[in-house]
Amino acid sequence: MAATLILAALIASGCSVTSTWHAGTITPETTANSSVGTPPISSVRQVPKEQAAKIAAQRLDAQFGGKVDSVICDGPLDATVGATQRCVMSEAGQKAGLTLTVTKVEGDKVDFRVKVDDQPLPE
Repeated sequence: MAATLILAALIASGCSVTSTWHAGTITPETTANSSVGTPPISSVRQVPKEQAAKIAAQRLDAQFGGKVDSVICDGPLDATVGATQRCVMSEAGQKAGLTLTVTKVEGDKVDFRVKVDDQPLPE
């Protein structure tokens, strides 16, 4: 019951949260092209779909104090401002669509917004 209320709250609020994905270790190849004081040039081209899904679930959990059962994305999220990826969030047997949209790419960090669809997906 509580889980169903969380999904309803996400949809009713037009939930949108922002998150950052960090690619991790900088390689010698990326730092060799950088001057002191500027961010390294990164070879990050995509956020892997598993990472995008994990981060989206964590952000939704944190925003609404609940537990999303799962988030599954169709593919990786391109590290290009404006790029989008569709995902499906499941909670207590109900599903809702998500749209991930890249808002900023800086070095090896990718910021993206997670927007919950206005209506649940049909069963």
